[in-house]
Amino acid sequence: MAQLIRKYNAGDRIVVSDWLRAHGTGDLEESPEEVARRAAEQALREAEALRNQMETQLAEAQRQIEALIAEAENTAQTLQAEAQAQGYEDGYKQGLVDGQTMFDGQVADIVTQLQAIVAELGLQRQVALSGIEVEAATLSLAVAEKVVGHVAQTHKPLIDHTVHRALSEISVEGPFVVKAHPDDCAFLTKFWQTGSPRRPDAPDGWRLVADESVPPGGCILVCGPTTVDARLKTQLGNIGVGLQLALPAPDSEDIETDAMGEPPAADDIDL
Repeated sequence: MAQLIRKYNAGDRIVVSDWLRAHGTGDLEESPEEVARRAAEQALREAEALRNQMETQLAEAQRQIEALIAEAENTAQTLQAEAQAQGYEDGYKQGLVDGQTMFDGQVADIVTQLQAIVAELGLQRQVALSGIEVEAATLSLAVAEKVVGHVAQTHKPLIDHTVHRALSEISVEGPFVVKAHPDDCAFLTKFWQTGSPRRPDAPDGWRLVADESVPPGGCILVCGPTTVDARLKTQLGNIGVGLQLALPAPDSEDIETDAMGEPPAADDIDL
């Protein structure tokens, strides 16, 4: 570069890029920031070119679609006009049939070409929408779990309904143990003393046991190797299964044991 400056004469036109191509760039190495800037500019240019190409393809596709529709409509109208001009009822009806048949064929061709255009442009919207639906449903269940949990804490009579339902689902001989949150147990003891509603009956009797691990509003009924899981979280999980959602598996600490201290058997019942 010093040599270039020494050889410069007033009035001469210096093209630095030409000189660099001829003499190399040993003393003008680019900084990492400059390299990154040039790469970003190149990426923007390529993205703009791709966008322009897509817009051109979409415009051409729209033109083809409009032309196909216009051609199909003109063909149907022409056949109908020819049938009317003949003045024969049979010919008129046949003309209508022919026109409708050709129009249907044109529509089918349009649909086929539309599908090809969509595939060519890579517009896989349905796949994206299905993924969004799953995420939205999963989020809705998570919100529902929080809302129901809040209702269970503020509307205590809900636990009375849950216990009655759990006892109605059991079909084996007792005695039974119903595990519920300590706050719910305290509420039920006073609630049933009023006599309306009354404490649920079971043929072989049952007892209410306080268990901190059972969330408010739900209960777990245990009878030997059989359990009825009436926790709110379990019921919402069953809704998720019905929607074919891949919900997270419960933590090991959430797994309940029966009256003998063993995990629930295979014939457990989830409400």
